[in-house]
Formats: sequence, C-alpha cells, structure tokens
Amino acid sequence: MASRFPAVVVRIAQAVADAGGTAFLVGGAVRDSLFGAPSVDFDLEVYRIPPPTLNRVMKALDPSWMDTVGASFGVLKAQFGEHLVDVSLAGGDPNPGTEQGRVQVTENPPMPSREAARRRDFTINAMAIDPLSGQVFDYFEGQQDLQATDAQRFGDDPLRVLRAAQFAARLEFSIEPRTIELCRAVTLTPEFAALPADRIGPEWRKLLLMSRRPSMGMRAGLQVGAWSVLHPELQSLVGCQQDMGWHPEGDVWTHTNMVIDAAAEIVHREQMTNADEISIMLGALCHDFGKPGTTEFIDGRWRSRGHEAAGLVPTRSFLSRIGLAKGMHVKIERLVADHLFPSIHAGTATDTAVRRLAKRLQPATIKELVLVPEADQRGRALPWKGFPAGEALVAQASRLSVQANAPKPLISGQDLIDNLGLVPGKPFGRILSGVEEAQIAGAVTTFEEGLAMARLIATQPDL
Repeated sequence: MASRFPAVVVRIAQAVADAGGTAFLVGGAVRDSLFGAPSVDFDLEVYRIPPPTLNRVMKALDPSWMDTVGASFGVLKAQFGEHLVDVSLAGGDPNPGTEQGRVQVTENPPMPSREAARRRDFTINAMAIDPLSGQVFDYFEGQQDLQATDAQRFGDDPLRVLRAAQFAARLEFSIEPRTIELCRAVTLTPEFAALPADRIGPEWRKLLLMSRRPSMGMRAGLQVGAWSVLHPELQSLVGCQQDMGWHPEGDVWTHTNMVIDAAAEIVHREQMTNADEISIMLGALCHDFGKPGTTEFIDGRWRSRGHEAAGLVPTRSFLSRIGLAKGMHVKIERLVADHLFPSIHAGTATDTAVRRLAKRLQPATIKELVLVPEADQRGRALPWKGFPAGEALVAQASRLSVQANAPKPLISGQDLIDNLGLVPGKPFGRILSGVEEAQIAGAVTTFEEGLAMARLIATQPDL
C-alpha cells in the first residue's frame, strides 16, 4: 500500500515519526489509492507533536512553497514538485468552508481519531492510512459503499449533497437509502438553496471532468431533489417528450444523460485541455435546454422548433449558477445555438455559410462545434453509424482554413491609413465591415483585393 504514495508523503510521515509523532494520510487521497486512482493533493493528519515542532519538521523538508498562516494552530500547506500537501495536527484549527474540520484531541492516540473521522462527510472520505506501514483505518466501513458518516452532522455543510452526486459519478457508486433521505432533507433547507456559485461550480467540474459516466451523478442529483432547487433548467428536461422515431430512448432528460456520457468519451478521445473539455461537456449538457419551452405535438409528432435559440436564456442561467467565468459563457452559448448546423446543412452548406459560421461561433471553433452534435447523435438509442455530416463540415472548413478559427480580416484600420491615406473616424467601421463581408462571401481573397474593395466603399456616401 505504501508504494502507491509519492515519495514526499512517505518522507513527511518518516520525518514526523523521527520527531516523536505519527502522521496519517486522510481524505480523498486515501479513497483514490484504494481505487487505484492517482492523486496530486494529499492531506496528512499529525498526532503527538506540538505546532512548533511540526513547523520545524516541514521546513527541514525544503518544500518549494509553504503557507505558514495557520502554523500556530498546526495547519500548514506545502508544495513539493507537482504535489500539494496539507499537513495539520489533529487538534488544529478547522479550515472554514471545507470538509477538513478537526476536533480538539486531548490525548495523543497512536492511531487516527475516530471522532476526527466521524466529522467527515462520507464514509469513503473518513478512512486513514499509515504511509509507513500501509495499514488502513476504516472505522465506518468506507470501503464498502457511499454513505453519510454521521447523520447528526451531515447537514453541517449543504454542499455535501452535490458532493454525493459527483462521487456517485466519479466512483460509479449508488447512494445508500439512508444518505438519500439525508440529502433530500438538506435540499429543503434555505442553506442549500443559498449555496454560492463559487462552491457549486467545482462540484460540477468534478462531476463532468473526472467521471467516465457523468450521467450517474446527474441521476443522483435528481434522485435527492438537488436539481429542482438549484437548476430548474435540468429539472424541466424530465418528462419533456421527443419524437420516438428520432429519439427512441425517451424524454429529453434520458437523452441528455446519454449525450454527456458520449461527450465524456469524446473529450477523452480528443485529449483536450481542461478549459476545452469543460466547454464541450457543458455544451453537450445544455444543448437541449430550449426544448421544454418549444416542444409541441404537431401533425402527430413531437417537435421542438427553434429550440437551439430558445436554449440560450436557460443556458446563461445555468452557467451563472455554477460560477463559470463570463468569458466561457459566450463560447458555450455559441455551441448550443449552432449544434444542429452540421446535421441540417450536411453536404449543402456553401463556402460562404461555413465562413460565416466560423465567424459567428467565436470564440468557439468549427472543430469544437462538431464534437457537441457528435455527442448529440451518439446519445440516442439508435445504432451508431458514425457522424459523416460532422466530418464533411470539418473537411470543408479545413479547405477554407477556418476549422480552428474565424477568417482573418484581410485588411486593418492601419492599412486604410497607410495605403489609402484615410483619416481615422466613423467611416472606418463601415469600410472594414464591408470588406469583411465581401471576404466571407468569397468576393475578395487577397490583401490587394481587400484594399481595392475598401477604396470602392470609401467613395460611396455614408447613408
């Protein structure tokens, strides 16, 4: 077991032991190690030495960075290469707003405190390991299932409801009945409804980016009543009808869950950065938010005309609720608004339409766009036959050099000054827009042609 930990964790534990104390690995890294998953952040709980000794031990290990703000309470953070290590005495000061609360220990036990473990949220997070011997301390049978450690203390932090959902996704666990009832009770409290976006967002990132089947977290959140309180955009998908010929899997909720699982496979396949991953995952999650407001039974079929544009308002609402940076909003909204373009215009889109799409999508790209409708197509209970419409669009965009960016303007305002002798002013916008429109239409393709078009536009009256 000890071999699963990086050398720095063992070094710290040994240094604490040499100073007369004992250090136990606690929290998520323990859970990850038991599942054979890698960790970067580690929490060590230390017993039997005072804060000054702990501070001295940590400094002697020569970390690249160390936060000593809580040193007088025996709470330290240190960076060793890629690993961030939190080290705290069992009687240290609780860290507000986190899951790392500790209790005052009056004795110096030779093993992790059961009381300290009891304060943690779930049994899988209440385990501890001795890094030197590999012994596991599991007072609450956390290796068996996902359940609340202590019903009396579970409601101390309403965020634990969302943690339950993302753990269900990441670990592919079902939540045991007692914890479901505890979560449901928490969702009815004012504290749960008032959870700030900066706490909700990280749980969503973990659910979407750290799980093979994010739909398991989605269903867990629905099961405990979280979405009806925090995210009505999600709740409204439940029961929203779809045409069975196109969507034999059922309602929009079922389809969306299949889509985000497909999206998780796609972003893994594409080996994307986290920023790009979250854009595709959220684009997939939000792509049909417009259906509940547009779905009608017309001529014997369920139809959702205009649901792409109608999805923008609920998408903005959802993204704001999870604290996503404003700069990311626009990108995801563009993906939602145009997610049907590849399928609708398969093989028929003109070069002008594709150039215009590339411009309209900014800051998203055509290369990114096709990944969302691919997930949309795969997220149905129909045989998967590939996505030729997406491949054709990417090939056309590549030929036009707009698959990864919008068309680069042929001329700039400085070119108007340097080459045409124009004076900066209001007409500049009209001239540059006119040249750009001609470029998108394919009427001008070179710098010289762009200048000629600019000269022509400049001679026309400003209506």
